[in-house]
Amino acid sequence: MPRVVLFTVLLLMLGTVVVSAQKRITIATKEDNTAYALTKHVEGFKEKTGIEVQVVAFPFGRLNSEIKNDLLLNSPQFDGFMFAPAWITDYVLCDACPGPNVLAPLTDLVKADKPLDWFDVATFFRAFSSSYNSEIYAIPLDGDIHYFYYRKDVLEANNLEVPRTWEEYLHACEVLAALPDKDWNNDGEQGFVSCIPKKNGDLGYWFVYDVAGAYIQSQGTKAGAFFDIDTMEPLVDNPAFRKALELYKATNEFGPVNELELGLGDTRTMMLEGRCVFSLDWGDIPVLAKDTPVEDVIGTSIMPGTTEVLSADRQSLVPCTVDTCPHAVKYSRPDGDILVNHAPYAAFGGWSGAVSGQKSSEVIQMVYDFFSYVSQPSQSIPDVLAGDSGFQMYRYSQVNEQLWLDAGFSAETIVELIDATQTTLASANLMIDLRVPGAPDYQGGVLDPAVFSWLDSSSTMEEVIADIRDGWNSITDSLGRRTQLQIYRQSIGLPPKDFSEEVEVSEGARIALALVAGLLILGCLALAVFVLVKRSLRVWHYASPVFLFGSLLGAVLGYVALILYSVDASTGTCTTALWLLVIGMALLLGNVFAKTFRTWRLFSNKRLQGLRLRDIDILPIALVVVGLAAVILIVWTVMDAPTATLTTAGLGDLEYAYICDSPDDGLAFFITTVCYFGVLLLVACLLGFKTRKAGEAFNESKTLSLVVYNLTQVLIIVLVAVLAIDDPTGRYVLVTIALMFGITVTVGLLFLPKVWITIKGRGDEVAVSRFAKATAHKNRTRSGTTPGSTTSTPSNNLDPRAELNTVVTQIFDSSEV
Repeated sequence: MPRVVLFTVLLLMLGTVVVSAQKRITIATKEDNTAYALTKHVEGFKEKTGIEVQVVAFPFGRLNSEIKNDLLLNSPQFDGFMFAPAWITDYVLCDACPGPNVLAPLTDLVKADKPLDWFDVATFFRAFSSSYNSEIYAIPLDGDIHYFYYRKDVLEANNLEVPRTWEEYLHACEVLAALPDKDWNNDGEQGFVSCIPKKNGDLGYWFVYDVAGAYIQSQGTKAGAFFDIDTMEPLVDNPAFRKALELYKATNEFGPVNELELGLGDTRTMMLEGRCVFSLDWGDIPVLAKDTPVEDVIGTSIMPGTTEVLSADRQSLVPCTVDTCPHAVKYSRPDGDILVNHAPYAAFGGWSGAVSGQKSSEVIQMVYDFFSYVSQPSQSIPDVLAGDSGFQMYRYSQVNEQLWLDAGFSAETIVELIDATQTTLASANLMIDLRVPGAPDYQGGVLDPAVFSWLDSSSTMEEVIADIRDGWNSITDSLGRRTQLQIYRQSIGLPPKDFSEEVEVSEGARIALALVAGLLILGCLALAVFVLVKRSLRVWHYASPVFLFGSLLGAVLGYVALILYSVDASTGTCTTALWLLVIGMALLLGNVFAKTFRTWRLFSNKRLQGLRLRDIDILPIALVVVGLAAVILIVWTVMDAPTATLTTAGLGDLEYAYICDSPDDGLAFFITTVCYFGVLLLVACLLGFKTRKAGEAFNESKTLSLVVYNLTQVLIIVLVAVLAIDDPTGRYVLVTIALMFGITVTVGLLFLPKVWITIKGRGDEVAVSRFAKATAHKNRTRSGTTPGSTTSTPSNNLDPRAELNTVVTQIFDSSEV
């Protein structure tokens, strides 16, 4: 009995442990106020759900790497985590991470979660802070954008307008810095004009883009401020970024002596203590200023802008007009109205909560429930109203003036904060923070130290530009330029793009090969003239000049096709070149085939009766060969006409090229054409073999064998080049040289031996068959005659094949061909 009781107790304890383990989740986040904001909801969530939440906090600089390293594990330690939206692509697109989903997709959970009130979350934060590729992966818990803060009382006392441009900002700084007394609080302590966090290794890289963004981005959010939207080239090596760096460094003169050592916490404290007139920060200052001496004197605005922006060609700065700055705001000034381009910066974007995709469905649900609980209006509104959370407005229900007034905020303060928030989020030129893989490396790893080296004068302007440009390009190339471009474009609302830079065939190669093809055309024309002049000689007469001219015409068409392939690819040139090349090959080979067919037909006449196969009688054979090729071309053109097709295969990132291609059935038609010519050559070769013992004037079996061998090698090379070589120049050069070689060698085999015989003066000495010679020698031996004897060999003792040669020779000599 005691054993049973003990066993029962152990089971109950084990069950308690299992249940306890299932009711506990671990969340990673940033230390300090962010961890505090989560921790204060742990007890309320546990009371409601029974789920225990453990919060593990890391310094901001370590958080991203801690999360990424954890996601690489087969059994991650963290069930969920709070992270910066800019990091979401590092997680979602982590190829090295195990499991099908690095982050748990939350779309279905969100749709079913009424208490979350998803559409109360502002549109921008539903997109930027939560989603990637139309899938929800995170729950927004915060909404971060940059604001410009200023001391209203100081500006009014010195008759200064609120700066609306960065030039006005500097002008106000100069005026205020010239004041002998800068005790803004009348407490006996001198203050400063401009306080911007510029400490290296802190958050300074965000603030330089408050200045640069307005100069660079003027055509709307989709224009982007960080990279070229077509090439992913950094937008830093231009007059706009240089101007921004100059202006940003100029603010050093109006800040604390140790401003380069001040981080965000330092400048925020100084602004709240009344030591600064101007500052740049997130939305914390008006909330933290509540119940302080500066509560009613700190003004809030969108970031200053610029009256000039980067030109379309990025070579200069141009004044703002309705065209160059279509989203500009008009301000009245004593000397006239000005158009100002603002690019308010959604820097960082706010904290979001995500769930590890490697966890069980039960754990995923628990983590989701916790983040949903924190984000729901009943919890998030108190968080936003409390300055200690660090959470800013991200729901429409939070952008409510009465809500803030009821919480004890002054009307003037909160109206300005809400107006600046709504203006920023509604701006058509809103600058979206960098949200691509490696974002912390681009900004914290490269941009931050480079800009700091400019601020402390340890680097020149050009050195800084080069460091940022080369550093960003290095990161982009290591991660894949085309991939990074796609993600960057998506982040600013653009559709994907597969290319940016056209790679063309080397102009030198095109010109050189086109010139060679032109010279070969001249060579064919010279051969045609030569044949025309010498056509009465037996060596040309027996070869049928009409068909020789046809073969030369085919070669010329082939060369013309190769010249067309050397110009920029277009649908017209692609189709024309294909037709010329195929018809040219058909003419070149069809005429050879027709002649070989006639020779076979004559020498297969066993009755030794000469057939009258004139040129006109066998011309249809050549025409049929060409006609069948034309049929293939017609079907090819109708079903899948070759066009100038864009390709990125085998090229560098963001490179593309236009090639002639039939993307659907082109390979099938190509193989069909190759097989057609292959069969034609094989049949011609067979007929040549059948007539291999004919007289040398009619016997082209050796020539056909060499032609078949030559063209087979050429077709193999072309096929391999088309299928295996992606580099446009390499493919063009190899294919062109192979086809040029094939056509030229074929022409050479058909013509040059005859040219050589003609030049040697033996153009009329090719009609006698070796069988006739052999028969004559045999009969002389039998009759006892000597080589010098005049006694002739009786005709009835002739070898039949020799007699056939004689008959065929008579047919050709009689001009009946």
